[in-house]
Amino acid sequence: MAPVGIDQSLTDGETLPIAGGIDVIHVPGHCAGQVALLWRPGRMLFGADVFMNVAGLGDPLGFENIADGRASQRKLASLSFDAVGFGHGKPIVRDAMTRLRKWTKLDAR
Repeated sequence: MAPVGIDQSLTDGETLPIAGGIDVIHVPGHCAGQVALLWRPGRMLFGADVFMNVAGLGDPLGFENIADGRASQRKLASLSFDAVGFGHGKPIVRDAMTRLRKWTKLDAR
């Protein structure tokens, strides 16, 4: 299978002019070029592979750079949202911001 070409690069801090605005957030760690997307009008975070929610909220299957991954987890947990979707696992549709903040604060790694 041929690789998919990139039509448009995304930049950290950019707001995509769709659906009332979707913020691009660079979140390296799992992989260097990863981005999450925050749809502020809908209070929805698309968290990529910064976390996963397969057998409960937790780390992704691996980190390319663990220090960057932890920083990205804290970065996303500091945002304002109601629901979060993940690259792996079920979305959290209630109290998502509180759950991510609790997980990052209580996690002693």
